[in-house]
Amino acid sequence: MCGIVGAFNYRTLNHVRHNMIHKMATSISHRGPDDMDVFVSESIGLGFTRLSIIGLHDGAQPMASQDGRYILVFNGEVYNYQVLKEELATEGYAFKTNSDTEVILALFELGVEFPETRLRGMFAFAIYDTREKKLILSRDCMGKKPLFWTSTQDGVLFGSEIKALLVTNIVAREPNWPAISDFLTLSYIPGTETAFKNVYHVPPGSRLTIQQEVVKQTWWELPSYKEADKQYTPDWDSKVLNELKSAVKYRLVSDVPLGLFLSGGVDSALILSLISDIGFPKEFTAFTMGFDDSNFDETTEAKKLADLYGIKHVTLRMRPEDIKRIFSDVVYKSDNLLANPAIFANYLLSETASKQVKAAFHGGGGDELFFGYDTYRADLIADYLAKTPKIITRSIKFLVDCLPASHAKLGLKYKAVKFLEGLHLDPQLRHYWWRTIFTERDKDQLLAQNVSRHDSFKTYSEAFAEFSGDDFLEGAAFADMKVWWGSMGLYQGDTMSMANSLEIRMPFMDKELLSIMARIPRKVKFKDNRLKGFLKHICGKYLPTHVLNRPKSGFHVPLAEWFKGPLREFVEEELSEKNIKTIPELQPKVVRKVIDDHMSRKFDNSFKIINLLVLVNWHKTFIL
Repeated sequence: MCGIVGAFNYRTLNHVRHNMIHKMATSISHRGPDDMDVFVSESIGLGFTRLSIIGLHDGAQPMASQDGRYILVFNGEVYNYQVLKEELATEGYAFKTNSDTEVILALFELGVEFPETRLRGMFAFAIYDTREKKLILSRDCMGKKPLFWTSTQDGVLFGSEIKALLVTNIVAREPNWPAISDFLTLSYIPGTETAFKNVYHVPPGSRLTIQQEVVKQTWWELPSYKEADKQYTPDWDSKVLNELKSAVKYRLVSDVPLGLFLSGGVDSALILSLISDIGFPKEFTAFTMGFDDSNFDETTEAKKLADLYGIKHVTLRMRPEDIKRIFSDVVYKSDNLLANPAIFANYLLSETASKQVKAAFHGGGGDELFFGYDTYRADLIADYLAKTPKIITRSIKFLVDCLPASHAKLGLKYKAVKFLEGLHLDPQLRHYWWRTIFTERDKDQLLAQNVSRHDSFKTYSEAFAEFSGDDFLEGAAFADMKVWWGSMGLYQGDTMSMANSLEIRMPFMDKELLSIMARIPRKVKFKDNRLKGFLKHICGKYLPTHVLNRPKSGFHVPLAEWFKGPLREFVEEELSEKNIKTIPELQPKVVRKVIDDHMSRKFDNSFKIINLLVLVNWHKTFIL
């Protein structure tokens, strides 16, 4: 687990400066504090900063292939590298290291057309072909590891984080307002655009081949099928469970201590149980975030699980002052605008965990795979209620608007207003609506008239269009996986863990598991409209009854109440009229109303406030 950077001056063939590549790598040294090195040869420069997990003594990068043709910098883990080593050894390849990095080089050296398809893991890599003078930038199937790039007059720059591009002073620090508009609506930036003009993600499951031009090739796509083409028999239960167990087993490969982010929910509890079944590695530790507010706290449930399996368990409590302490670093380390409230809890968990382990398991992705969100139920209910005359729903919404807002975890008024607003929309737009923060109408007031923007539904509509199945809820989960989880969840997991030099491992994101789940009918996965019903069914023998029967809670941070109480001064200072006016594109009076409506409990505007707080801090950090 590391950070990679580089430059390829393929247009002009000008020599790359060694000190520039070193500066780029230094800017992301938090991703890999154990080692740093640079390779520069004429028009190519590659930099690497390392967090040592596998091959501690012989995995240094940049690494050259045995024939000297390829030079590689690689961020991530290839969990099946030992299996691949055995296979490639039979083909006559004599490995010199115990690192997964050399496996990628071997696949290229042996002429495999798309080595990425053979890799079971998470990765972003840059490999330079010294013979053909060609650079390949590639990213794992779901995009668990980030990789940004930009075109320059000389060629291209790339890096694991955008700040590595900015420190060259070649990339203009110019806001990309259409993408920032998407952020205001979603709390993250979807797709391949970023908050900076002309800076892009390499798409998940794709590679960019750079020689005389930049050519994109897709080597993996999230699978989807028509329901009639799917099959289900009882042996699928064991197939899914065995594949999940295999995903966990592969991710236990490590030369350093491992841990687990443990909540009281099914996903992390199942991972814990499967690790126990396989065998706990030495010094295995679970980490749980707690809150003083019992409505948000899961430490009691997590402790029961830790005690049941007899593992070391570390509990920490998040308090309002933690937000103030880490806020600027969270914004700086994520650098592409991210404001999901859980980002702060993930930062703190990673900060604590990194002092005891170098990698930790995470249950992310289970809700998208196994229908774990209330929004899927809301879609079903909306289908029945959508025929209700609009005058009736408007009247109900008027009455709901008159109620004071609860600042509890996703309070009733917040959910009711959101549901009623989206009830009469097209089903695809309605599903997207459940996750919106600032609507297009909100932004008409918030943003100056000259601000360039597009409809933020665009990326979701594109994901629905890519879905080849014919079941709406399956398509909704597909879109959530592609957009919400791909652009928010995975990016959040990577940036907040690597901000603290910690690797995150997500078994539910194993591509073999993803492929199997796509072939199971939705009515089996979401049987009787029971959230995670199929997952609870197949793992029943592994988990205690109190975990299986516990209602879904979700991981939330009590920002709504904190913003009105202990963080009120922080909000007022950060979103003062003076600070808002430093961003000409924002209307200070509208920001003021957002704050006032929250403080008076007219609405729960905590999501809007956190989006604005992050935007103002980001603008101050990167643009001013």
